[in-house]
Amino acid sequence: MVPEATNVDKDTLLRLIKAKKNDYFISNASPLGVPFNNFKESSAEKQRKVRISQNKPGSPCYKNFCRTTQNSQKK
Repeated sequence: MVPEATNVDKDTLLRLIKAKKNDYFISNASPLGVPFNNFKESSAEKQRKVRISQNKPGSPCYKNFCRTTQNSQKK
């Protein structure tokens, strides 16, 4: 892994070291239609599954680029 290109937490890095071929899958979730590899045992994947179980699918936008308000919705 290249630290300048990706941010990997210690837990995920240890899981990557022990990973087998079937621990990876190609995701078609890119909004640009670009397939990319995903690691089933990453902390991000675990967080995604928790959000789905809480009926909050998707990823949070911490910089609020996708934020909407009630004021912007007109009837």
